[in-house]
Amino acid sequence: MNLARLRPRKLSARVAVLVMTLTMVLAAIGCVASFLLSRAVIHASIDDTLHVAVNHEHTSAQELAEELPSGAIVMVRRGDRLDVRANGPDRVVAAEDATALRTELDRPDGLRDVKLPERDDMRVATLRQPGTEVLAAVSMEPAERDLTRLAAWQLALWVPAGIVASAVGVWLTRRQVRPLQAVTRTARSIAETPAESVEDAVSRRVPEPRRAADEVGVLTHAINDLLQVEAALARRDESEAALRTMLADVSHELRTPLAVVRSHAELSASMLARAVEAERSEAAGDSAGGGLPGVEGQDGGADHGRRAASDVRALELELAPSLRRIERESIRMARLVEDLLLLAHLDAGQRAAQESVDVTFLALEALSDAKLMAPQHLWAFDAPDEVCEIVGDENGVRRVIVNLVTNARRHTPAGTRVQLSVRDAGDSVVVEVADDGPGLPASVAAEPGRRFKGASRSDTDRRGGLGLAITMALAESMEASIHFDSSTAGTTAIVTLPRRPAALGAE
Repeated sequence: MNLARLRPRKLSARVAVLVMTLTMVLAAIGCVASFLLSRAVIHASIDDTLHVAVNHEHTSAQELAEELPSGAIVMVRRGDRLDVRANGPDRVVAAEDATALRTELDRPDGLRDVKLPERDDMRVATLRQPGTEVLAAVSMEPAERDLTRLAAWQLALWVPAGIVASAVGVWLTRRQVRPLQAVTRTARSIAETPAESVEDAVSRRVPEPRRAADEVGVLTHAINDLLQVEAALARRDESEAALRTMLADVSHELRTPLAVVRSHAELSASMLARAVEAERSEAAGDSAGGGLPGVEGQDGGADHGRRAASDVRALELELAPSLRRIERESIRMARLVEDLLLLAHLDAGQRAAQESVDVTFLALEALSDAKLMAPQHLWAFDAPDEVCEIVGDENGVRRVIVNLVTNARRHTPAGTRVQLSVRDAGDSVVVEVADDGPGLPASVAAEPGRRFKGASRSDTDRRGGLGLAITMALAESMEASIHFDSSTAGTTAIVTLPRRPAALGAE
């Protein structure tokens, strides 16, 4: 028989069975302990009675027997005279009983149980005094009879008391597990809630008990804390909004070069179509004139060749700007795609190869390129004489510096002073890009590391767009930190590059 199948599945039922079992076991232990205690008290009372009787001065065995309970036997021996008396209805002591008691009289003093042939079990006490030997025996039958009735009464009381206590224990147990049942119901209702009603589901709470200090109260409080996911939902909605903003920004950024490429491609196609049509018309005219004799026809063919060459040069001049614009916009789209791929790789936690990087050289290289791109700005460079090197991703460091310099170049007016500084900070190398331009927009300055923040499509807000997001992601991947100090007096970007990344040192 498989006892595991008989085990209740619910915790409340198992606890109830356990409470009932323990209560009945305790009731049985109480009943047995009470019976044994009562028996010990009765036996001690009989022993005290016998002890007092044998130690009392008596004139005769008859007087001693009358002081003892009914059924008692007294034996007093003085010299050669033996006096035997019995108390109660049966005053006659049989010879066999007298012989057995005489044997007990010869034994050492004390209390003991004796089985008489013609009577019940007797409790015997003996005492030797000078010239006198006393024996007192009391029947144990009345005491055992009283103990039997007492046991019956105890069973009659303890069994119902155990049943009542078990019922109360089961009721209290079920009452204590009600909060657990409420937790179960709440969890099931949330699990069964449709997806469009998630906000309503997470607003539900488990009723907390009055005594919140016990384990059930602590559990319900913890469940309610767990259900407080409004902040998580808000972060989810904010993340989804940021994702939608990112897609809108990327779509907006890609739509412009695509439109330019398409328009210039259509323009080039239409111009080529017009040129081909013109060539066909000219060819048809030449064929008609070529059939006439004379020099005029030959001169007409030469003129037609010159006109065709002139048309081709004109067409080339018209198509060249469109083709160059198509090339530039194609490069721009390629860069946008590369930026998106780089962000995806950084989000995936991919690490580039670590090598020795000369930060001073990369900063000077970025400044030289910026001077060529924006000669109208006032550029300055400051670095120590010693080379500042780190161990890291050279392309990542170059991209961070170039992005910050480009950001300062693009979003500041002509004549703005931009200073690029490199300094040794012991365990790190610090790169600063400071300008005296108008500063970062408020939406970007509040959270410069937030990707695609803000729904505004203005050009000023785009200073915190994809380029700054890539810069922050690259810095995070290299365990570097970027701090922006921006005001109306200008913006300073401070990049702290560790000499050796901690993750690389752990390897």
